[in-house]
Amino acid sequence: MAFLNWSFNLNTGIKQVDEEHILLVNSINDLHESYQTGDVNLVKAAYQKMLDITIMHSRTSSFHPHKSICPPLSMRPAQTVTRARVLT
Repeated sequence: MAFLNWSFNLNTGIKQVDEEHILLVNSINDLHESYQTGDVNLVKAAYQKMLDITIMHSRTSSFHPHKSICPPLSMRPAQTVTRARVLT
C-alpha cells in the first residue's frame, strides 16, 4: 500500500510540473517501502533518487514561466520548509 496517494485534484494544470509532482510522490513511496525492508543500501538509494528528483523539480519550477504558483522557500511558512540530511 502506498504511503502517499497521488490525486488528480492536486494537478497544477502545467504538464511538466504535474509529471514531476507524480515522480516526487512515487519517490517518497519508494523511500517508505525501502525503509520498511530495513536494508540501509536500499534506503540510501531511494533517498538519493528522491533528492535528485527534488533538485530537478526545484530547477524546473524556478525557471517556469508560471513560477508564481509556487512561492520561493523564503516566502513559505516555516513548518513547510525542511532540510535534507544526507544519510551516511
